[in-house]
Amino acid sequence: MMAWTKHKNVFISVGFLFLSLGTKAQNFITEQQAIEQAMVNYPLITSSLKKIEQQKALLPSAYNLSNTEILIQAPTGDQMRASILQMIEFPTVYTSQHKALKKLVNVAESEKETNVNLLKYSIKTTYNNLSYAVERENVLRRYDSILSDLLDVNEVRYRVGQIAILEKINGEAKYKLIQNQLLQARTERKNNQFQLALYLGKPGDSTYLPNGRFEKVAIPVTINFADTIMDKNPIIGLYRNQVDYSKMTLRVERNRMIPGLMGGYFNQAAPNTPSKYRLNYGITLPIALWSYRARIKSTKKGVEVAQSQSELISNKLYSDFVQALSQYKQYSQSLSYFETIGKTQSKQIIESAQKSFKSGAISYYIYLQNLDQAFQIDLSYLEALKNYNQAIVNLSYIKGDI
Repeated sequence: MMAWTKHKNVFISVGFLFLSLGTKAQNFITEQQAIEQAMVNYPLITSSLKKIEQQKALLPSAYNLSNTEILIQAPTGDQMRASILQMIEFPTVYTSQHKALKKLVNVAESEKETNVNLLKYSIKTTYNNLSYAVERENVLRRYDSILSDLLDVNEVRYRVGQIAILEKINGEAKYKLIQNQLLQARTERKNNQFQLALYLGKPGDSTYLPNGRFEKVAIPVTINFADTIMDKNPIIGLYRNQVDYSKMTLRVERNRMIPGLMGGYFNQAAPNTPSKYRLNYGITLPIALWSYRARIKSTKKGVEVAQSQSELISNKLYSDFVQALSQYKQYSQSLSYFETIGKTQSKQIIESAQKSFKSGAISYYIYLQNLDQAFQIDLSYLEALKNYNQAIVNLSYIKGDI
């Protein structure tokens, strides 16, 4: 009889879960499938790809010349003649501009890799939270089913005078409390479903569910807890590329101080003047030196700012890693307790409490206390498992191995 009751509770739990999910067909998805789908549909990634294309499209502009001057003049006063004049920067200006624009492409590519790292982190976090929410809802439903059966039994026992009104009220109050927790768990599960669907490019869709059990995440073999170097994190590469771009911009500004070149064609003499005397050529001088020096000074400060920001992000990643590692050790110990002791005790408490209650060895109130203790252990185990998995995700994200 006890075995049937146990299986019945499981069937009822699963049935209620699917009823609460609605009549829509559920979409079961793995974590890796979610990441692959988000890489195609999530706007953060698509906009990053477009930004790379935008920067690549700017490369030819590095060799942009000033507008060509075409004039119609009458140098001898009796005949209109055409002239053409072209001024160019010193060639190193164009080559340095091209290198700077190429580095901007690298910056855009680093931004994309940083966004990919962030997206993977967000999906793994949401997937972990959703898996936890689904399993927590299942545990609360099992508890709800047991209390519901007890309420029916207590109603009969109260009518025949076997229990006092206080025991009946205690059972009803506990049942209402679990129902409220179950409602909150359902809301939490739906919120995580909406969040996951948003990453998948399906906003408003609440049909996605984890494809698989909620279980312990394996530690990536690439993570070395003794290694505090975060060079694999793409945000480090992003800030370094920004430093390089600032330095190349400084080189461009310095090259602008070099005199430019000028050439043209204009005949100011008789029509039969030899062609070599119709050519104009010369140089352009940067007379307003204060303007160039001001731009160079400003650009130098930009390099210093970029270097400071790069150093700051490195220090922050190190600090985040130390904190994440501490949390991992804490949650690992907590999870180890539940895996080795807590889960076994929960099962033993439920079995022992059911036998003692049916035999009359314990009161209804004590029975409720034991049930509540056992289910609180189960819920605490799920919380510890979620925290442990999240600690692994945090470490992987910081190390850039997610």
